[in-house]
Amino acid sequence: MDTQPTVSLLRPAAAGAPPAPGVPPDCLTDLALDHVFTVVTAGRAEYHLEDYLWAPLTDPAEVVHRQEAMRDVERPEVSGPVRDFADGMRVVRTARSRSAGYRHPVQRRTTLLEAAEAYIRVVRQFSERLTSAAPASEGLRGLAAHLQGLVGSAAFATLADDAARTRAALDGVTYRLQVSNDRVRVSKATGYEHDYAAEIAAVFERFRHGSTRTHVTRAPEQAEMNHVEEGIAERVETLCPGPFALLADFATTHSDFMDPGVRTADRELQFLLAAIEFARRLEASGLPTCWPEVAADGYELVDAYDPALVVGRPGETVVRNDLELHGEERVALVTGPNQGGKTTFARMVGSTAYLTSLGFRAPARRARLPLADRVLTHFGRAERLADLRGALEDDLVRLREILGAATPRSLVVLNEVFTSTSVADAVQLSRWALDRLLASGCTCVWVTFLTELAATPGVVSHVSQVNPDDPTIRTFRVVRQPAGGPTWAETLAIAQGLDHDSLKRRLAR
Repeated sequence: MDTQPTVSLLRPAAAGAPPAPGVPPDCLTDLALDHVFTVVTAGRAEYHLEDYLWAPLTDPAEVVHRQEAMRDVERPEVSGPVRDFADGMRVVRTARSRSAGYRHPVQRRTTLLEAAEAYIRVVRQFSERLTSAAPASEGLRGLAAHLQGLVGSAAFATLADDAARTRAALDGVTYRLQVSNDRVRVSKATGYEHDYAAEIAAVFERFRHGSTRTHVTRAPEQAEMNHVEEGIAERVETLCPGPFALLADFATTHSDFMDPGVRTADRELQFLLAAIEFARRLEASGLPTCWPEVAADGYELVDAYDPALVVGRPGETVVRNDLELHGEERVALVTGPNQGGKTTFARMVGSTAYLTSLGFRAPARRARLPLADRVLTHFGRAERLADLRGALEDDLVRLREILGAATPRSLVVLNEVFTSTSVADAVQLSRWALDRLLASGCTCVWVTFLTELAATPGVVSHVSQVNPDDPTIRTFRVVRQPAGGPTWAETLAIAQGLDHDSLKRRLAR
């Protein structure tokens, strides 16, 4: 079978072929999305969903296409058939995988036949149920049409007929098995053998009182036949060569029975299901999600949060924040006390932009933002003795890479850079980098202790907040407001009576 899907569930037909599997973008670690994606892909390792997660979309039409498919799959009348199809295809793939690993040809071929029978049943049922569900999205309508064409094709009919004929032949095989001590004898059935199964069941029925717990243990389906079973199979094949010849012919003719379009749809549906389940996980934590609106310019995030916090600290309260950038505003400069939520705020913006580019729901009550062509990040680090490159050099090298790659459609997220040098040098280097970021036209979220940068045109100051009744308590809220006021160290010194004025009064006593 060589048909292809009419249209991908994840990309419109005009988008062309999907990108080849690549490597994870550098931003995933800084944004802690690597941990998020570990949760997203849990239980789905065989689908290699990282190929999709590492390939953000850059065309708004592709994002809309993917969102519409995901909305369709969220509908109960569609999600039921989709999940049943996904479960059925997992059975098919598992059987095919077992078949390839079996040593004995009879076991290998019969397991392949079982996989093909399951595939025929799953595809037929899914085609019928998906068509009845009347999907609204271009992707699922295309898949429904593809399945109808596949089920009605001559190739599919041949596969189904060959499987049915082979199964009927194997079901007609009868033989006589005699076990005496350590000897097993296989011979032709005489036609006079008696079936004792009904009589045995009737005898034990008298001991049955209500429902009882079964003590039957099912043998593992993936178990290889032992030497006795192999010997029996070989002897039966010799006694009844016709059905086994049909089986061998089926295995040769239909060794690759799965339609490429069905295989692709199965994998893409797993991506959509994983995204939907992750959004529901966030919502189950009491947090909002929304379909982000892709805009030409400007950022508007309302009640947004960092999804990595939900993954890393389940059950804890997650503080939500807002961000607005409009017109010529290009840089959100975030200052405030240490451990006051500044880095989390930066990750929130970067994660929302990246998840939007995957077609995911956004971790926010409302999200309106441009589709970034790339998310570029650099989170400063401390000096490491084992590293031949110091922290300052690392900052400069990474910033040079970012400035070389940034475009007007890029989002840049910087966190505490130039902290390893003097304040004067940090200000000078930061002004140099800021001028070039503004010249590139990109949008930037910059976490820093340098409040001097807030006076630059195009820069909007955001400050992490403290409790007004007790300035030593951080609220983890980040608010758009002018920079200034006492630093965190000054606030602690005032609270402890160790500021300049307090010490001066003490010494004057």
